[in-house]
Amino acid sequence: VIPSAKVIRHVKNQGKGAALVSGFSHATGDIIIIQDADLEYSPLLYSILLKPILEENMDVIYGSRFLAQPHPHGMKMSYFFANRFGNYLTNTLCNTSLTDCMTCFKVFKKYVLEGVKLESRGFGIEPEITAKISKSGFKIKEVAIPYKARTFKEGKKFKRIYSLGVLWAIIKYSLDSRLEKIFGLDRPRGLFIILHVYKYQIRPFILYLFYLFSPGSDIFKFNPTLRTGFSA
Repeated sequence: VIPSAKVIRHVKNQGKGAALVSGFSHATGDIIIIQDADLEYSPLLYSILLKPILEENMDVIYGSRFLAQPHPHGMKMSYFFANRFGNYLTNTLCNTSLTDCMTCFKVFKKYVLEGVKLESRGFGIEPEITAKISKSGFKIKEVAIPYKARTFKEGKKFKRIYSLGVLWAIIKYSLDSRLEKIFGLDRPRGLFIILHVYKYQIRPFILYLFYLFSPGSDIFKFNPTLRTGFSA
């Protein structure tokens, strides 16, 4: 533990979102950096993340795994496609142009998070943070970071099933600011928007994933070795 650091513990594991909310409430410094405990992201990169805040007076910095390498080394195709879709949906709904909204490395000046009420207890905290700080008008700058995906044996915690919770968080919090006004005046129109997003963006992607990972998919016919890339 870093000398003088304050360690806050939950009696029971409540999820990443709960851990961040507890950490934010105890933070006393001017700058907050999110660091996952499994060290998949190296603390040695802090200087890269802090430079735009200290030298360019930026408010929010994201460390992007995709700026320097379109497909990060070791990232399985299922995670890659899910990540790309989630990122696309976030950009579409939040009017942002990010390459990696799900990155662990998020850095904020403390005042950015003041007044932001975070609700997610699990990994849905990632898109919730992006949606709410974007709604507040803060510009997010990305910097490229080196990255190599970890395996579950090495400590990776994000399982495929968690993607469903993240997907719901993207829809809920990204649409929230828009639907506040819509629901206040015309609730049916708000429901129509949700159904439209599901029908034309989410449902086709889910069906595509089912096709892509099915044993009879053409992608395997062209390159049978790809099968090994989707093992758990």
